[in-house]
Amino acid sequence: MKPFRIKRENQKLVLTRSKISEVIGFVLSSTFLAGLILSTYNFGLSSVNSTESLLSFIKEKPSILFFIVIAVLLISNVVTSLKFIVLGEKFAFDGISQKILKNSKFLLNYSDVKNVQIRVYSGDTDSYDLSLITIYGNSLKLADFKELSSVKELAGHIGDYLNLSVVIKE
Repeated sequence: MKPFRIKRENQKLVLTRSKISEVIGFVLSSTFLAGLILSTYNFGLSSVNSTESLLSFIKEKPSILFFIVIAVLLISNVVTSLKFIVLGEKFAFDGISQKILKNSKFLLNYSDVKNVQIRVYSGDTDSYDLSLITIYGNSLKLADFKELSSVKELAGHIGDYLNLSVVIKE
């Protein structure tokens, strides 16, 4: 997972991370699935010369209509997903309103946060979760990391900005 870009601006700490690198698997599998469906029905896009030929093809093989309807229904979902992939994640710690936002949606008030926690998961390869621990005992996971130095740096920025301690829990 790519590290966050850290930016302090006008009483705001902004953490952004692009997810564009994660789209490669999605694109490859979608392309493979589309090719599989089209080859199953012996249908090439070059064979569609007009709307009439597409309609006649659907009449010959009505089961392809199912795939077309599903694709149309998922377009808004795909647009939302692509927007997220391109724009990525954005956490904003707003010093003026004392609120923590994720992609412009409210998560917590500053007063609800007790500390910043790094959770260590040991195994073949160690992994690290970065969370905000609330005064109510809940935790809000911000991200997971494979490198301790990356999570410590980010936790330090958040802890410093919110004036909170950073706790490492094994």
